[in-house]
Amino acid sequence: MKQIFTSLLSLTLSCCTVASVIHLPSAVANDTPPPQFTATDINHLLDLDTRLMQLTNGINLSHWFAQSSNYSDARLNSFITQTDLATIKSLGFNHVRLPVDPVLFLNQGNPSDLNAHYLQHLDRALNLILDNDLAVIVDLHPNSSFKERLAKDDGFVAQISQFWGSFAQHLSHFDPERLFLEVLNEPSFNWYLPENPVERWDWVQNQLIDSIRAYAPQHTILATGHDWNNIEGLLQLTPIADPNVIYSLHFYEPIVFTHQGTDWVHEHLSYIRNLPYGVDDDDCEQVLSQISLQKAVDLAYGYCQEEWDRDKIKARIATLAAWTQEHQVRVVATEFGASRFWVNPEDRFAWTQDVRSVLEEYNMGWTLWDYTGNFALAPKTDGTRLVDPQLVSALDLEPEQEVFQPPQSVPEPSAIAGLALMVILAKRKLNRV
Repeated sequence: MKQIFTSLLSLTLSCCTVASVIHLPSAVANDTPPPQFTATDINHLLDLDTRLMQLTNGINLSHWFAQSSNYSDARLNSFITQTDLATIKSLGFNHVRLPVDPVLFLNQGNPSDLNAHYLQHLDRALNLILDNDLAVIVDLHPNSSFKERLAKDDGFVAQISQFWGSFAQHLSHFDPERLFLEVLNEPSFNWYLPENPVERWDWVQNQLIDSIRAYAPQHTILATGHDWNNIEGLLQLTPIADPNVIYSLHFYEPIVFTHQGTDWVHEHLSYIRNLPYGVDDDDCEQVLSQISLQKAVDLAYGYCQEEWDRDKIKARIATLAAWTQEHQVRVVATEFGASRFWVNPEDRFAWTQDVRSVLEEYNMGWTLWDYTGNFALAPKTDGTRLVDPQLVSALDLEPEQEVFQPPQSVPEPSAIAGLALMVILAKRKLNRV
């Protein structure tokens, strides 16, 4: 079972046609030497721990600029609004992660030219986020075919390196203390390359980071491993030779539990529902008796035998914590969560609480997946997004007020810092005593 789920399948999403473009300076377009680091730039690198205080607790704004087949002006302007961002801030989050599909901005004929129309929408969104006193991770979040081309096509790697240079130059105008650049979401090179996926991704990621760093010398970059941002991929990664890089973890273990009832990771999971978290033989037997597909029964049975609990989660994350100590690097969990449709609310609460508390114990910031979608904190009910107070409790947030029913109708979605972080967590605990 573990071999089956060492990889997560990404959704293959519809691409939009790139039309109007904006021309960037010749330093990008004509391959002239990029700007060099200055003493001021190096001084910025010394403030990494302070920057990471912006990433202690956050949430993903999925299905806005990625994972959708509809990128109309009306939808981009209304999918996430001022009310949503004010709610997120009021709940106690200090940052968001914004998945962005590069296809919206990319002109493959000239990767240095970015789509001006979508850049305007992105700038509006970023300003809205920052104006609500939220930091933001800009996450390059392409579909599967894009990642497969990176895995297999050197020419495409060169194109996307050039694209990232232009994109980074555009984003470099935003405050480097509050805007972070994530190289690529879930590279999944092991899915496309049976041999040497680690070496290939190390090379590709360094190519992309070199381009980003050339045109955004002050911004912190988020890197990851060759597979799906999981622990094993990070453990096999050669750390980047750049002191202003942190590492992105996705934690969905055990995936048979977190993704039960879904079909995009593996079709057999869609047959499994209401599987409990923790050791409960009676509940497991009841769930097993209701599964109609034998292969799904086998998956669920294997999960029940593993007896997941907080100690097991802690043991998994401890291996990564040891890696961070060995290499003197930092990790942020930029995704974790469990499906809201087929996971019992009490089990979802317990798993979320355990993962969140273990991440904090190891001084790793976290970003919940997601605000609205299949794992949502604020699912849509009768045209209104309603915040789940139980999930807020599991996250141990400190809302500025009781914000559990934002009065807003919205379109339906298509789907750590070292010592400083320890001080903040300690203060939160003291405030509750």
